[in-house]
Amino acid sequence: MGPGKLRQQVRNFRVPPFSKILMKGGMEIIAAGTSPDGHGYFVPRWSLLDHLNVGWVAEKRSASSKAAIVKNFALHKDRIKRGVAEFFGAFPGSTWFIVGSGPSLIKNVSLLERHPQAKILAVNATLKAMRPGLADFYFTLDWLGGRKWLDGVDTKGVKLVCSVTCPPETLDRFSEQYHFVGMTQSESSETGINQEYAWLGQLDSGLTGTYSAMHFAWRCGAKRIVLVGQDFACRWGQYHWNEPMTHALAVDRKFRIVPDLDEGVTLTDDHFQRNCDLVKGACMWLEEDGVEVVNATEGGILDWNKKTLAWVYDALAREDAPAVKNEERVHAH
Repeated sequence: MGPGKLRQQVRNFRVPPFSKILMKGGMEIIAAGTSPDGHGYFVPRWSLLDHLNVGWVAEKRSASSKAAIVKNFALHKDRIKRGVAEFFGAFPGSTWFIVGSGPSLIKNVSLLERHPQAKILAVNATLKAMRPGLADFYFTLDWLGGRKWLDGVDTKGVKLVCSVTCPPETLDRFSEQYHFVGMTQSESSETGINQEYAWLGQLDSGLTGTYSAMHFAWRCGAKRIVLVGQDFACRWGQYHWNEPMTHALAVDRKFRIVPDLDEGVTLTDDHFQRNCDLVKGACMWLEEDGVEVVNATEGGILDWNKKTLAWVYDALAREDAPAVKNEERVHAH
């Protein structure tokens, strides 16, 4: 099926959040994201990426990525004890803060606060920007994850949520570890990983950690997901909050100037734009399922339900008020 037919099929097809679809030829794919023309597109399962030649939906793994997947899983096998399925449905009606590594994180990470009805999930390098004891979960699916993401970080009390292919040294930093499958099956990996380890719990892959983290929050029972540090843009000379833009980073990327939600214009590239499209697609399907997604990032390019963190905490306080009044009435009688 070519890109044109895929686009046409998407225009006529509505999907629930993170659902799997079986296409012609037995190809298993997932709905993920929106194309540049505003229509949804499909991202194939990793098992198919080596076989499909649909440039606008398929992204081939490099040889180094394939080698890392095989090596990391082999080193994980004997350490896999618990899975994310333990949390599925465990937090009904909760609010989840999913914190990314965008340049703006440094501006509002100090505004994040713990709340009885909220969970804070740090993705990749974000935990290093947070004060100890703030995050509930640390999330990574990156098999080539940065070794410096956790240097000097106090991980006490933080639960690790990771794919079975993330760097095994990540496990050494956390006493509580919960694995997931869903992005490990390919010709270059051991056959049947997703089936053999299905008991761990499966999360869909949207080629970016935030997408899979949103799926995790949804499966845990979230009623609201708040995105923080999700810029999807290079701002103030930074690629990420902890990573300045360098020539080595920029040389092979296609940059363009696009509108910034807070500051006129900003700089993004194809990689960031793709990730932004994927996350926006997840926002749409979550909304259809009754889950509110709030973008509390300071600026950036994700044009979705833009609010401030102050607004979010005010909303949580308003939701707390009826419960407090009911408790006072009980004690009065």
